[in-house]
Amino acid sequence: MGKLSRGKTAGSYTVSNSNIIRESWSVGAKGQCHGSLMNIVQRSLKVLEQRRDEILVSLSFYEICRSLCVLLDLQSVRVHALQKLWKVEQKSVVEQVGTELWKVGIAQKGYERSGEHDVATLRFHDVLLDIARKEAEMHGE
Repeated sequence: MGKLSRGKTAGSYTVSNSNIIRESWSVGAKGQCHGSLMNIVQRSLKVLEQRRDEILVSLSFYEICRSLCVLLDLQSVRVHALQKLWKVEQKSVVEQVGTELWKVGIAQKGYERSGEHDVATLRFHDVLLDIARKEAEMHGE
């Protein structure tokens, strides 16, 4: 696991491996708050990654995070769509991943009406989506 360390300027972070954000983030109008939220997201992903074997998901939580780069801010996503995005065969695994992301506070669980049925959805924190976009960009995705 990489080590997250505080940078020299407020709100900048560096890590020692390629699984999570590797470059410093600047402090601007949102700066200090955004940096703090980013730190929470990073710690949450680290906790989830340590529990990955219990959750039975083949992708790492860092890969799951990075895959969210295609989502829009405040977009609710159906579990079925995430199943395809994460290439997971069982809907129950996606629901379990969603529950774990919800437990650490970086996703919201919800429901959307589809015909006569309610369909499970997830909505991800905008800071998580910012991190996902930055990571995908750094990985050339």
